[in-house]
Amino acid sequence: MFVWGWGKNKNGELSLGVTKDSVLPRSVKGPKNVTYISSGANHSACITSDGELYVCGSYLHEKLGIAELRATNVLKFTLCTNMIGQTVKKVA
Repeated sequence: MFVWGWGKNKNGELSLGVTKDSVLPRSVKGPKNVTYISSGANHSACITSDGELYVCGSYLHEKLGIAELRATNVLKFTLCTNMIGQTVKKVA
């Protein structure tokens, strides 16, 4: 399955590896076995067929659930370390 993203990308919420807006659809960087995606104004999340949760975008106030992250923004889908060992079915 291919995932495409475009639009505003101020915090890296499109998982394109940059914070530059994209007016044309671009291939999203992330896990290949994505079964579910949720996207918002500041961050996005996806779930793999194995039930793993990946997140990207604004990390302001540690709202992505990645332990010990020091970056302001996560520019590519990254495993949500606070959910390791859990099977995630939906995300919003």
